[in-house]
Amino acid sequence: MVNALDNKKGFILWILCLAQFTLSADIANLSISTSTLVSTFDTNISSIQLLGSIQPLIGAALMLSASMIGLIIGWRRLLIIGTAIGLISTVGFLFSNDVRLLILVVRPLTGVGSALILPAVLALVVAHFPGKQRALGFGLMAAATGLAAAIVPLFSGWVHDNFNWYWPFIFVASLYLVTLIGAIYGISPIHTNQPEKLDILAW
Repeated sequence: MVNALDNKKGFILWILCLAQFTLSADIANLSISTSTLVSTFDTNISSIQLLGSIQPLIGAALMLSASMIGLIIGWRRLLIIGTAIGLISTVGFLFSNDVRLLILVVRPLTGVGSALILPAVLALVVAHFPGKQRALGFGLMAAATGLAAAIVPLFSGWVHDNFNWYWPFIFVASLYLVTLIGAIYGISPIHTNQPEKLDILAW
């Protein structure tokens, strides 16, 4: 049986789940916006599909390096930086009118943010939720990912049909902003054993 979480731990878990939800929502929103973005940016479908693949590819490629950075600067700080980058990149998407800028700068930034957020979230769950509470934390994280994958495409599709294309991106930016504020004011720093040095490739 899992003991009930106090208000502070409950808020921390809520913020971490929101961060996980936001990552999945960002990817799902872009995937459902393909046809709308083709006409909005006067481009072809291949370019928009490329936009959708950039974030997960860069996120996966940089995640191990981001984890090492988290050991050095702290997991809370890594989450704050990653969320801030995600917010900046989403706002940049709203104000960009050139698909090349999106491909070369905006979506790669989102991938960097993802690479920072995901290991930070996992490490903070481990640090703040010991024992059986950890199982609850990881279960809710998985639920947040599934929830985003289930409802965000429906929500974004409905918004695209009834309003302007940019409202779903404003929604995602709002999620990043709330997560950022929550991480700054609601999650306390934790002690980590910093590595004495980073391994480098010797030539």
